[in-house]
Amino acid sequence: MRASISVARVPAAAGDTLASITDAGRANLEKAYGKAAAVTVPVDTHVAGAPAMRFDYEAEGGQVRQVGALHAGHFYLVSFTASRSTWSRRLQALDGMLRSWRWQ
Repeated sequence: MRASISVARVPAAAGDTLASITDAGRANLEKAYGKAAAVTVPVDTHVAGAPAMRFDYEAEGGQVRQVGALHAGHFYLVSFTASRSTWSRRLQALDGMLRSWRWQ
């Protein structure tokens, strides 16, 4: 399996918080994959200085890390997927991309 990174940007609804959006995403994953997804507890982090949360899970033979940030009325979701055998090595690509992130 190759590694992949995708970014989604959606308008945040009134009253949405980073925690509420992250909790909803985790709940949807557990609905889709059940407890087999092994979704981790969210960890506070930052993306270009903006508060963010990240969590990992297993799905479809690979590892996935999702990083979500709320900025200027939009929710940004960065999803990184790699095989379990290359996870640690490939995770460096995601870390490098997130370090270079800038808001326009």
